[in-house]
Amino acid sequence: MKNENKGITLIALVVTIVVLLILAGISITALFGENGLITRAKIAAEKTNQSIQNDISAMEELNQQLYELIDKETIENTLVDTTIITNTKPTLKASTNSITLTQNQTTNNYQVEYTIKKTNDTSWKTWSNSGNFTNLIFNTEYQAKTRVKNEEGEYIESEIEQIKTQNITKPEININIENTTPKTATATITYSQASGLTNQYSFNGTNWNTYVGPISISQDTKIYARNIDSSNQGSSDDLVDVYTVNIIAPTATLSYAKSRII
Repeated sequence: MKNENKGITLIALVVTIVVLLILAGISITALFGENGLITRAKIAAEKTNQSIQNDISAMEELNQQLYELIDKETIENTLVDTTIITNTKPTLKASTNSITLTQNQTTNNYQVEYTIKKTNDTSWKTWSNSGNFTNLIFNTEYQAKTRVKNEEGEYIESEIEQIKTQNITKPEININIENTTPKTATATITYSQASGLTNQYSFNGTNWNTYVGPISISQDTKIYARNIDSSNQGSSDDLVDVYTVNIIAPTATLSYAKSRII
């Protein structure tokens, strides 16, 4: 009888190993090669991330365009609850060079800010935490308003109120010459009734004294009068009254001609 071997021969084993190695090489190339699955997956992920960034940038640009198209002030004014905060106009008080604002809005414990401008100006002064505005121009009309603002910067503005700063008028000097020997005169000065003014008089237009009552004059002189505020408004020539006082009678000089007797 013949002895038959049914096992795997060495040649078959070698062939199998070679085939497996070839298949492994092909698989590694397909996975990690230049155009392999891993590389293509990385490229696809990078493209996806770039697409996301592009979408984000496009959305931000769109938001900016929408924000510019819609009135910014309208948006911000709708952020504070208008059922709580009123827009009542402020109460104003003026001198020749200052305006004081008293706010009348309900605040709900929010911050209050103040601003003014000349009526004919287009831009308002920077919002201030104080309602006192100084160094203004006399006899000028101003507009004023307040706003209530929360911590997030949302606010509601009041209605606009108007007021005119007080006027500065030229004083009036009145002279009364007394019928005495020697003669004297009394100067009485009527000044502007505007508040916050300093009433002054001078005999040379340079050195000024505070007027407290009638001034006694005993010689010929000039007397000047002005009323000025803390900004020195009222010192211009057109607002200074000048009066020349003559109380000493002129001396008459007589000349005589000698006559000849024949």
